[in-house]
Amino acid sequence: MVGASPGTAELVRLLRANSNVGSLVVAPNAATALRVLHGAQVDLAFIELRMPGIDGADLAGVLNRFRAVPAIVFTAYGPEGAAEAFDLGAVDYLTRPIPSARLDLSVGRVLANRRTTDTVPAGTVAAPADDEMIGVCLAGTTRLIPRASVRWAVARRDYVRLHTSDGSYLIRARMSVLARDWSGSGLIRIHRSYLVRLDSVEDIQTTRSGHLTVLIDGHRLPVSRRAVPMIWQIAGDPAPVEPEVPR
Repeated sequence: MVGASPGTAELVRLLRANSNVGSLVVAPNAATALRVLHGAQVDLAFIELRMPGIDGADLAGVLNRFRAVPAIVFTAYGPEGAAEAFDLGAVDYLTRPIPSARLDLSVGRVLANRRTTDTVPAGTVAAPADDEMIGVCLAGTTRLIPRASVRWAVARRDYVRLHTSDGSYLIRARMSVLARDWSGSGLIRIHRSYLVRLDSVEDIQTTRSGHLTVLIDGHRLPVSRRAVPMIWQIAGDPAPVEPEVPR
């Protein structure tokens, strides 16, 4: 269970009372959840859709790239995010307050899906969680690259340059549109001109002028003030160290 809203304690109580729920781990935010879940086997994740810092949609985008993807159920205080939730592959969307019977139905739905998955014939290969292909122009031809290969992107007026591990490609697109459409794929907007893949960030540093930057593939990328709390949550360090001033 990921979240820390006023109704979380009641939801945790209902989950612990459900006979189909085994061990239960509660994380107050997405950054803590990622640290707890790294390398763990998780069958089901209840996630608050709206959270400070990394929100539930961004967290789901990361979880969808796990080798064993957990079933995801979003919780929210209204129906407005339902379409977004199901676009992210959620198996259910629950609006609070959540009746115990409705929660039991949701857990049962996940169990039914697991039984169906377990009966898939051997040799069947599941599609990647992020299998969207992007058309890029290269030497007069169009090449398709997987979105999952994009490590970071930078806006260039009406274009965006996509950086992958084997090169960079210019596409005609608006950064605002890509940030919205790709929010569930693990690519997060850290600045009005930059998107980064969370698991590609190698280092986080504060400059002498007090601005935050992230390092990806040798490139220092700026972080907007709005995105600073999210980045420090990822780093697990809520109190950034002041930069060292050279003597």
